[in-house]
Amino acid sequence: MGGPLILSGIRPYVDGRGDMYGDALVVDYSHITHGDAQAFDRAVQRWNIRWAIVPNGYKGLIRLLDRSGWRRIAADKVGAIYVRPGA
Repeated sequence: MGGPLILSGIRPYVDGRGDMYGDALVVDYSHITHGDAQAFDRAVQRWNIRWAIVPNGYKGLIRLLDRSGWRRIAADKVGAIYVRPGA
């Protein structure tokens, strides 16, 4: 989903070009998509992440966001959009 964001001038945390981000960020991203709350919190703080577009296949991250107070503002058969509290 990063390509359309980039074309709109929005910098995603990560997109399909993992080789450009380095191994450490890609590993953290994998942990985040599997629902690792500590890795997610570190990324949110470091990169000031205020919203997220999450594909439905990232069930661990979706469970984490649903439990952590992030507000789901939209969802469909492809994924969900979340906004960080206070953002």
